[in-house]
Amino acid sequence: MINTSSNRGFFGAYHMNKTNWISVALDGTADDEKVKMLVDLSFEMTKNKKKWQYYAQSYNNVLFYRIILTCKYVNVGITVRRIMMDNKVMRKLTYGLFVLTARDNGCIINTAIQVASEPNTISIAVNKEDYTHDMIVHTGEFNVSILSEKAKFETFKHFGFQSGKDVDKFEEIEITRAVNGITVIRTEETNAYFCAKVIEAVDLGSHTLFIASVEDGEVLSNDPSATYAYYFSDIKPKANEKTETKKGWICTICGYIYEGEVLPEDFICPVCKHPASDFRKL
Repeated sequence: MINTSSNRGFFGAYHMNKTNWISVALDGTADDEKVKMLVDLSFEMTKNKKKWQYYAQSYNNVLFYRIILTCKYVNVGITVRRIMMDNKVMRKLTYGLFVLTARDNGCIINTAIQVASEPNTISIAVNKEDYTHDMIVHTGEFNVSILSEKAKFETFKHFGFQSGKDVDKFEEIEITRAVNGITVIRTEETNAYFCAKVIEAVDLGSHTLFIASVEDGEVLSNDPSATYAYYFSDIKPKANEKTETKKGWICTICGYIYEGEVLPEDFICPVCKHPASDFRKL
């Protein structure tokens, strides 16, 4: 049917008769037209059969889709091999960590970046479930306080592990306001802040991307800015023995524990809004 030795991305089938079965690597190596041709050929050879079997099996993080096609004299089929992406790859991106404030509420984000220098423009992505999100939608303004490596875990807990819908996050904090009247975090844990005005909002599904012009800002110290990697290595406490003895699943991002033997595939962490793939079993 096809010479697997001279066609990149095609090779002998797994656990099947290698004479009549082949495997196809869907990693961009195999030629798309040849894959379509093989599927069409398999269909034509078996289209008069009433019974088709479809099944999928997962093995060592490799997903195999098999179409078992049967005809009178020979079994002909295609095994499609797709390498599943490791979701942890996203953690290799470089992020800063910030307190995003609107009105008198704030939350932790890691999505603030400068997207243009003339005019000075930034973007932030905010989860729609965050209380701060709706405040930005209604006011069109926000401030970003940049956390430094002196930031404490308690600050992340205070602004990131609870919602402004339930608590007043500034009730016991001395309020400092920028020129736009919105609160900023002006402590030894931050090294700068800036004020921004929304010029465009883009719906991204779970998040809204706010593109904004920078209206004002101030450098507070020369301390290095905290990064996502620094947070995990030096700020976030390591899991203690007491936590490890609990039964359930722990969020590797914020430490939230879901109690239960089975974690639903569509589960979303109620604290940091990360998916089930960022949980590990205790």
